[in-house]
Amino acid sequence: MKNCTDENLWNNFLAGDENAFKRIYEQSISELFTYGNRFSSDQELVKDCIQDLFINLHRTRSQIGKTNKILPYLMVSLKRIIIKKLKEQNLGRRVDFENLPFRFLLEEEEEIIRDENEGDALQKAMDQLTPRQREAIYLKYVLELDYDQLGRVLNLNYQTSRNLIYRGLQRLRDSLNGKSILLLTVFLKLSSRCCVKNRFLNQFPE
Repeated sequence: MKNCTDENLWNNFLAGDENAFKRIYEQSISELFTYGNRFSSDQELVKDCIQDLFINLHRTRSQIGKTNKILPYLMVSLKRIIIKKLKEQNLGRRVDFENLPFRFLLEEEEEIIRDENEGDALQKAMDQLTPRQREAIYLKYVLELDYDQLGRVLNLNYQTSRNLIYRGLQRLRDSLNGKSILLLTVFLKLSSRCCVKNRFLNQFPE
């Protein structure tokens, strides 16, 4: 399965291939953990949600539909589980796809941004975005999803996804008071999956 596509890997999993299931877990666990922590700083909750996700996948695979993009599919499922857990923790508080907070803390990548003033300026600019804009920018530039995949995660069509990114970047430019957005672009690229790959993998049991 070395050069197996997402579609073939998923089909193998649906057909009962345990090696395909293990590979799906291993190749997506880091991104899912990092993504889940954007919604909640409770790492134990996020790990529990991921475990629930894969247990449910394995248990219900005979009822699951096909996909040619595994990570967006898993991200949508994980978000639903996190929302359910947060609702259980916050009785009476509205928690759903539209108003779910999304954390984008640049201090977590302090090895990338060395200049404190630059980091503060970028963080203030990010904080002025809506949670949906922050999530869209994270999906596009950190996880490098295309607009179709991004739309799948955010439940938006292609054009609306593009518009959300455009408005978010425009707001960042305005917040940075005319400063070059190059610094932000470099940060986003350097914060890609290569920087988080395997960071949390050893926290999960085999």
